[in-house]
Amino acid sequence: MKARERYHRVFERTTYTVWLDDGAHRIRVDAPNAFLKGLPGSKRGWALITAHNPLPKVLSAEENQRRNEALAALLDHKGYHYFPALGQANDWREESFLIVGITLDDALHIARSFGQVAILWGKGDSPAQIVYTDEEE
Repeated sequence: MKARERYHRVFERTTYTVWLDDGAHRIRVDAPNAFLKGLPGSKRGWALITAHNPLPKVLSAEENQRRNEALAALLDHKGYHYFPALGQANDWREESFLIVGITLDDALHIARSFGQVAILWGKGDSPAQIVYTDEEE
C-alpha cells in the first residue's frame, strides 16, 4: 500500500473536534457539518489545517507547539477568523485550526508552507473533503 493510501485511511478514521463559542463540534470526512452553515465566511470556504508533524516526520511536542503558534500568527496577520481544533485517531492527537472564509487556493498555500500533506476542506455545511497539497489547484 502506498503512503498516500495509508494517510488517506488515517485521515478518514480521524475525528476532528472544533471548539466554537457554543461548545465542541465534530467534523468527520464525507459527513455533513450543519454547525458550519451559520459561521460567517463558511460559504466562501473553510479549512482545517495543522502545522504539526509534516509527514512523514514526527516532531517533538515543543516543536509542534512552536509551529502551530507560527501558523496562528500567520492566520492573524492575514486577518482570518479561526477556531482551535484537535484531530484524534486512537492514541494520535494533533492540534489544528478551523479557518473560515478561506479559499481553497489560500488554504493549500498555507498548508504547503508548513509542509503538510493534506487539509480538510469544505464550503458551508458541505461534507469535509481531504484535499492533498500536491494536487492541481
